[in-house]
Amino acid sequence: MKRIKAKKTCCWQQNSVFVVIICLMLTLLLKITHIIFLDKHDYKTEARKRQITTVSIPAHRGNIVDRHGEPIAISTPVDTIGAVPKQAIESEKDLLQLAQLLGKTEDKLKHDLKSRSHKKYIILKRQVNPIVAQKIKELKINGIHFKKEYKRYYLGGETASQLVGITDKDDEGQEGLEKLYNASLRGEPGKKRILKDNLRHTLKNISILKKPKEGQDIILSIDRQLQYQAYRDLKSQVIRHNALSGSIIVLDPYNGQIFAMASVPAFNPNKRSDYSPAGMRNRAMTDLMEPGSVIKPFTVIAALASNRFNLSTTIDTSPGTFKVSNYVIKDIHNNGQTSVENVLIKSSNIGSAKIALDLEPNAINTILHKVGFGQNTQSGFPGEVSGALKDPEKLSKHERATLSFGYNMQATLSQVARAYSVIATGGYLPTISFLKKNTKPVRVLPATHTNAVLRVLEKVVSSDEGTGKKARIAGYTVAGKTGTIKKYSSSGGYSENKYIAVFAGIAPASNPKLVCVVMINEPSKGIYFGGEIAAPVFSKVMETALRKFNISPDMFKHKDIHMDGSQVAWSRK
Repeated sequence: MKRIKAKKTCCWQQNSVFVVIICLMLTLLLKITHIIFLDKHDYKTEARKRQITTVSIPAHRGNIVDRHGEPIAISTPVDTIGAVPKQAIESEKDLLQLAQLLGKTEDKLKHDLKSRSHKKYIILKRQVNPIVAQKIKELKINGIHFKKEYKRYYLGGETASQLVGITDKDDEGQEGLEKLYNASLRGEPGKKRILKDNLRHTLKNISILKKPKEGQDIILSIDRQLQYQAYRDLKSQVIRHNALSGSIIVLDPYNGQIFAMASVPAFNPNKRSDYSPAGMRNRAMTDLMEPGSVIKPFTVIAALASNRFNLSTTIDTSPGTFKVSNYVIKDIHNNGQTSVENVLIKSSNIGSAKIALDLEPNAINTILHKVGFGQNTQSGFPGEVSGALKDPEKLSKHERATLSFGYNMQATLSQVARAYSVIATGGYLPTISFLKKNTKPVRVLPATHTNAVLRVLEKVVSSDEGTGKKARIAGYTVAGKTGTIKKYSSSGGYSENKYIAVFAGIAPASNPKLVCVVMINEPSKGIYFGGEIAAPVFSKVMETALRKFNISPDMFKHKDIHMDGSQVAWSRK
């Protein structure tokens, strides 16, 4: 009986196991059936998501070239290095070499990977040099991926940095002309479908959904060689006189095309660690100053327009001081009885102030507004400021007097250059342009007045009594005006030891082709007068420009040198 009972128990256990196995098989069969017939769409969709994806195709950013087609800013293909952290961590034997190529320590790379190991993908470094990227590829590290992008390179380096500007890591314009013309330069990225494996490796390009549209090239009015010369000579003078900063502009007065525009300090746009707020400012467009005596030619134009003065009209500037209300206006020398012409040649503040006080209160403001002060240059440059002219009805007697020689107003260097274009062209005001295209200037003043002042400004440079002798250029007539401006102190009143030196000039004076304005801010070593430190920069840069654009000399130099060797007589051909 016992044996029979044991046999029955054994059979029951075997049957139970068999039933469990059958149930499990039925459950598995039901699950497979459910997947095949009911959830197949969801699983296929999920699988396709993991294998087929849509990615962006970067568009080539347009090049920026100078007026001769020489490249200034170009985009070249580079790689961005990414990683699947979990996979990369397993390749510890190769991480040292990878870290070195990425410019990191091995510990830093390992920390980056381990701390973000929960993520599917991370970027290790963007826009890697192609040579370095190739070396990383040769390591064949599992989990390391490469994405094609474009990186911007600036062939002019710091010489045109504030003018051209920069792009960000996504190749979008952030400053300067890169920002101004970003819509045209950037193009439109494309899209494509690709097949990837579970390790994010691209297995196949399936189809192009949208082709990338390349950005347009921008042809600037800038001459790259002249830009280099202007920056070099400006920087040299800023360093020589230990100045805070400096700016220079060279332009075509008839169509407003900028041939060169430079500022110091600058920055290297190819080295992001070199960026600084001070170095990135295009001071010629964004920094305001009281322009000083370079405004006097427009005071004289206002005087001629009133029909109350001509160039020979006598003004008493004795004894070298002139009290207006509770303020005293001074000249460097007592010029005594002098003419309106000599007010410009000798740069008499007193003569200019007396002219202003004899005119209608709004006379000078009207002329200054006509030549572009108090309004932007219409260039569209990012961050450009408009400056300011005070309401003439609200000017005190003293403010009217000092406005005549460039105080109680705010202007940019580009506005000064534009205003001098009116004198150069016989009364036409241009729109400032950075592109190689012709724009039509607008007549704002009669040629009789601007031509008369142009002839006097020529004497400012050619006369032994003029303040602009150091602006002379061998073989060419030059017209111009110096300015030495006391800076306003933040504590109130004007500083006795902080100055701005300016020279604004036109050449050739007999047939104007170019305008150049130079500003040196706060020279602290040696002399500080505009005629002494700004005019020499004008002379060097303008000489280069005249010869570069094949502008013929219009005068010759006599060998008539004073005994001290300092003065040279000039004669027109």
